[in-house]
Amino acid sequence: MGTQRLKIKNQLNYRRGYTHKHCSDCDHYLNMPIKGIGGENLGIQPRCKIIGTKPGRMYRVHPENICDAFDGSKKLKMLRPAWLANKND
Repeated sequence: MGTQRLKIKNQLNYRRGYTHKHCSDCDHYLNMPIKGIGGENLGIQPRCKIIGTKPGRMYRVHPENICDAFDGSKKLKMLRPAWLANKND
């Protein structure tokens, strides 16, 4: 059966991503260490700053999915060529 889906995931239209953009390209995406019950280390798991960073399966995001809050602007600025960045700034 699985876990119940978070309400915020429905509000943000969380779904399978595209080939050209997905959660792992988003500025809100995090790979963070998660602690379980009793402080047990569960390893590094993907989380979203908007959906939530709490421990638990419901807060886990798949790197290849996407939602309506996708923002890749910081990574796009890093990829922009230096000569173009200096010209427009």
